[in-house]
Amino acid sequence: MNQIERTLNQRLRVLHITPIYPTEARPGTGTFVKSQIESLNEHVDVELLVLPGLRGIWPYIGAISTLKKELKKDYDIIHVHFGHVSTLVKLVYRGTKPIITSYFGSDLYGNVSNSALTNIKGSFIKRLNKYFAHIDAHSIVKTDRLGALIARNGTPVSTIPNGVDIVKFNIQDKEKCRNELGLTLDKRIILFPADPSNKVKNFSLLQSALSAIDSSLYELVSFDGGDFPHDKVPMYLNAADLVVCTSIHEGSPNVIKEAMACNCTIYSTDVGDVEQLLEDVRRSKILSYNVADWSNAIGEFLSESALDSNSREELERKNLDEASIALRILKVYESVVKSS
Repeated sequence: MNQIERTLNQRLRVLHITPIYPTEARPGTGTFVKSQIESLNEHVDVELLVLPGLRGIWPYIGAISTLKKELKKDYDIIHVHFGHVSTLVKLVYRGTKPIITSYFGSDLYGNVSNSALTNIKGSFIKRLNKYFAHIDAHSIVKTDRLGALIARNGTPVSTIPNGVDIVKFNIQDKEKCRNELGLTLDKRIILFPADPSNKVKNFSLLQSALSAIDSSLYELVSFDGGDFPHDKVPMYLNAADLVVCTSIHEGSPNVIKEAMACNCTIYSTDVGDVEQLLEDVRRSKILSYNVADWSNAIGEFLSESALDSNSREELERKNLDEASIALRILKVYESVVKSS
């Protein structure tokens, strides 16, 4: 039985490799990877290898023997999540099975940090990732902007953002959510759904904008520390009147789509695919990096009485639920196997 015949008659066996996955210690890390892999379970047989990454290069090197052992097994496809790990796989793998890489954004854009050394290392690694992208049987990126960074390699590239669990992220009663979270009922809540210390998230822009606004009109809520329990995120989104993203760069921000699923009003800088996501969404806005623009926009928002939004409706119309995204990834799998 050849590979194509197997595709037609049996479920594909796919090895997913990722350094980004929820753990007991960090339950909020990589929830989007976990959700995507679980959504594919209906269509393919999944095996998962979680590498101890995101803490520098040495944990990756220490995992090479485990990686080599797993790569010797009989899989139809190797699907690697995150460019850094994909480059490592390509350096150690000597087999012929097709490699699909899902790039996230920072693996092709590089890091933004106060540390010059971190920025230099990030710049070097992103160049490696771009170079080795030509080995991919297929590359998956979150936005067309990311795809343009590796398109010249000749590898097929598909733009497929992460999907959203529209059952978990749904519309809930605002007052009830605020009561459960211990938040005020008397002010508008502005939610910054990220760690303010993360330089990429550019919290200083929001801080500067809010300094010109009467603080008695709003309460600012953020996810300090970054590793926030993901099961509470839907409540925070529903408790908020305004969700803000001031990032310097992103792939396809999952929290924007999660906020849309909760029917939030969203203000964001023009990063990743946010402009496309918020197209035709009432009252949500794309803003520049100018502090005055943010101050004026938020000031106007706080003075408005109508808070209606159609963001969930637009999310569903754009087929950004997990099930629809899983079918798009499945088509990539099928095309790769047929051409291998």
